[in-house]
Amino acid sequence: MDYSEVKALLNKYFEGNSSVKEEALLRDYFTQNETIPSELMYAKAMFGYFKSDKYLHLDEKGRSSLRRPIIRILTVAASIAVILILGVTFLLQGTNNNFISNWFGSTIMVSNESSEIIKILLADNNIIWLNRSCEVIYPKKSGKRTETIKLSGEAYFEIRNSEINYNIIAHNVIIEAETASSFSVKSLANQECVEIAVNSGAVRVLEADHIDGLSVLVTEGNYCSVHKYQKLIFAAANKNENYFAWITGNLVFDNSYMATVTDVLSRYYDIKFEFEDKSLAYCKFSGVFINKPIDYILSQIRKDLNVEIDKTDELIRLSGDGCKEFNN
Repeated sequence: MDYSEVKALLNKYFEGNSSVKEEALLRDYFTQNETIPSELMYAKAMFGYFKSDKYLHLDEKGRSSLRRPIIRILTVAASIAVILILGVTFLLQGTNNNFISNWFGSTIMVSNESSEIIKILLADNNIIWLNRSCEVIYPKKSGKRTETIKLSGEAYFEIRNSEINYNIIAHNVIIEAETASSFSVKSLANQECVEIAVNSGAVRVLEADHIDGLSVLVTEGNYCSVHKYQKLIFAAANKNENYFAWITGNLVFDNSYMATVTDVLSRYYDIKFEFEDKSLAYCKFSGVFINKPIDYILSQIRKDLNVEIDKTDELIRLSGDGCKEFNN
């Protein structure tokens, strides 16, 4: 079956109008096809969840009478599933549709498996920006005074409407917005600490296992790091001008060592750097780049530092004499 045929059968299935033969076709498609489009992966999970093999051994009348109560209960979930299958991402703004979403229950799970940033508009018009490889679980529709958002990875929050209190849980840390705020939370699997940096407003940070214990108030321009496994909290002014670069698109280097420059560029553009001569790492570079492609920045580095740059899809290698004032 081609893509359009699968969508048509899934529509019939979730509406309760599919035949036994059509359900068998869907079952075969999802169990035997190794190249299922990403936007149908959750449809596959839903089909497997609702399907029961006993339906394949009943006549049409018997099957329909058994399925009808289930269809009534799952009307809302089924209609949302059809929307998802058709690729309408009304909660995710922007042009990137490469995401995974779980619409069951009272929460939604979104995982950014793409190379782009995803924007999520919450029910109360607050916003979450997901960096690459980030996952959040958040309430589908807010009906409470306090709501919980679970985070894994790096995300940027814009809490414009503070009528609802959000508790953002990242590993062992709870972050609460005290006022209208914008801030980032980074909880990466390969890092020992959860990092919180506040761009505007103020947030309160506390340990999930000791919510009645001491908390730290992090205000605009400041940063907080909480160890995942030990009772260690570090707070200071955020002097990293590129901390929010992944969301703002602005990169600033002020007489920075090339080791620092390449580290920032590596994270921002998701590409590795290598110095042929280690002394190049101590060359200094300055520049302000607003939403510039990496080739533009590399050309400026080549010009200012007199280095050779060899770029492939996975690696950028810097070589040459460069930064002669250091070598002399």
